[in-house]
Amino acid sequence: MKIVEYERSLQWVGDLKCPSCNGLTPAWRSSGMSECFPHFFCDSCSNVIHREEDKRLVWYEKSQELLDQIAKTLPSCNCGGNFRPGCGPKCKHCRKEIPIVSNPVEYLHNPNMIVADGACAYSDKRDPYMVRIVEAKGNAT
Repeated sequence: MKIVEYERSLQWVGDLKCPSCNGLTPAWRSSGMSECFPHFFCDSCSNVIHREEDKRLVWYEKSQELLDQIAKTLPSCNCGGNFRPGCGPKCKHCRKEIPIVSNPVEYLHNPNMIVADGACAYSDKRDPYMVRIVEAKGNAT
């Protein structure tokens, strides 16, 4: 699988703060221009999926009925979990969910897909890739 590295100094790289342990999980966030909606996280790991077929369904509207329709077709994740509405990425320290989805129906139109360090992004239009957050080249840690 391809690994895409993002330097920590980039504007789209930041940390997700875990409400359970206060640990920080580095993550990359797609720009709104990428239109990565809807996207869904795995219920067991931080992997995320975005499918164009789902986008076509919710392009003009979002509803619980459409969310339920999509949920029935979401695949299993390679980790053994399942992609599900309402799930968020997991803390790299304690593995608890970081709740970024407060309303799954409203979240259907969120174009900013978050991919945590070490997580994989799956799509029906491009090959899957893993995100790795790295220090800026030339910086010692």
